[in-house]
Amino acid sequence: MAVVGGVGHVWGAVLGAGLLTILKDSLQSILPKLLGSNGNFEIIVFGVLLVLLLQYARDGVWPFIRKLFPSSPTARAPDDAPALKQREKPQAGELILDVRAARKEFGGLVAVNDVSFQVKAGEIIGLIGPNGAGKSTTFNLVTGVLPVTRGEVLYRGEHISGKPSREIVKRGIGRTFQHVQLLSGMTVLENVALGAHLRGDFAAQGGVLASVVRMNQAEEQKLLFEARRQLERVGLADCMYQEAGSLALGQQRILEIARALCCDPALLLLDEPAAGLRYKEKQALAALLTKLKAEGMSVLLVEHDMDFVMNLTDRLVVMEFGTKIAEGLPQEVQQNPADLHVRYGKVEALHGANLKVEAGQIVTVIGPNGAGKSTMLGAVMGALPTNGSASGVVSYLGHNLSGLPVEKRVARGMCLVPEKRELFATMSVEDNLVLGAYRRKRAGERNYLDQMEVVYDLFPRLKERRVQEAGTLSGGERQMLAVGRALMAKPQLLMLDEPSLGLAPLIVKEIFHIISDLRKTGVATLLIEQNARAALQVADYGYVLETGDMTLEGPAQELAVNPRVIETYLGLAKKAA
Repeated sequence: MAVVGGVGHVWGAVLGAGLLTILKDSLQSILPKLLGSNGNFEIIVFGVLLVLLLQYARDGVWPFIRKLFPSSPTARAPDDAPALKQREKPQAGELILDVRAARKEFGGLVAVNDVSFQVKAGEIIGLIGPNGAGKSTTFNLVTGVLPVTRGEVLYRGEHISGKPSREIVKRGIGRTFQHVQLLSGMTVLENVALGAHLRGDFAAQGGVLASVVRMNQAEEQKLLFEARRQLERVGLADCMYQEAGSLALGQQRILEIARALCCDPALLLLDEPAAGLRYKEKQALAALLTKLKAEGMSVLLVEHDMDFVMNLTDRLVVMEFGTKIAEGLPQEVQQNPADLHVRYGKVEALHGANLKVEAGQIVTVIGPNGAGKSTMLGAVMGALPTNGSASGVVSYLGHNLSGLPVEKRVARGMCLVPEKRELFATMSVEDNLVLGAYRRKRAGERNYLDQMEVVYDLFPRLKERRVQEAGTLSGGERQMLAVGRALMAKPQLLMLDEPSLGLAPLIVKEIFHIISDLRKTGVATLLIEQNARAALQVADYGYVLETGDMTLEGPAQELAVNPRVIETYLGLAKKAA
């Protein structure tokens, strides 16, 4: 019922239940009269209707109706309201988090191996290491998402191991996630307000029933005002009434931080918060975290951007294969020889954008979040809605692709690796790769799996995990699988949307090396990338896309020394070089 009506929407569930009930009764009375009573035609008709639903209203009937008839947001933030109760701030130097020999096993796999570390009040601690080191699993142990197999987790002297996440958040631990977890159909303001739902008198007195019937609207106004305050704090106040799903990925990460701050945490856990942010946005994030530190808040940070981490953190904890291998000041960890191998060096979206990619050439498009880069890839791939809102021509191998659906473009040799990977989480690594060769199999190619060993040679870690479910892979391994799946199709044009997003620099270097090698095969590559420095190093030609306009273009080496590109996308480190 919820799937038909729309998951995450109260009216979606009501509408889904009503439709299914009425439809079932109608089919049971009408179909026997039309087709006879010998066959079970009801199931067949239900199946056909479900296929149509998935094709035209993938999010459900209620979201589909809302898109057809958009309305203004129902929840609006007041200009002023009484403040929510705030928890007592910890004293300077107080021990906030104490992880003691924490261990987590998944069957025979030890994901976290007797890891111990501490976080004190007003500290920013970096938890670093390669993909698959166990960093996000450690976060999940602290926040109660996963139970510890052995060991202890103490928060301000209290054992919290085994407590549900809700109770841990109540005590003052907030977090963000490696893969953004937002309610995309709700507004930015509503998403942030959810972070404060355990605060105030309403949390203790109201309960679920009171929330449904909105018994205490004064308390609701407090929540919305607090959400507005946090959005102003992180710089997202201008988009508080937009749907969260319409924001660029970097903005969604900042939105998650605002939501976490809404629970008034004493300890904030951030899982790769700088992934997808450009240089100036990272500077703003660092300034925000420094301000939170000055207010006495503790921050535990997982991040792959080592320039960001080294300039921000007080101490570093280094993990590899689930084990803590180093801990200390950033300068000490950086000089530790045992750690060298894990160190890390609704507006118009596009306005007449033009670009070209030649065979064997790597072309990159860089630009800030929200510039229209992913929209451009969607237009090239034919993945945007054909509602008349788009114009222009996409020419591929001399053929005009206007009006050609996605599957036909794939059949001609175009392949897109999306920003969010879009893997089948419950299928194995190898099954995901086989799906990449599906078009070749349908075309009758007997050797359609010949690319499998090529992919395994490029990504040996995928071969080691060939029978493992894709949903259990680390972020870096998922990106490897997404690229590998695309290569299974033997594309002539490979489009990569943020391939380095959330990856350890060593893995980024490996993937970009593979991308560079692809030019030898004649494969053309269109690369959308936030890591401007890495993209320009590997590309032959580059474009700068800003607010839907191509503002700069030229050979990649020339763009890399362009003062404007250096100032906006490469940062001070490039200037110094």
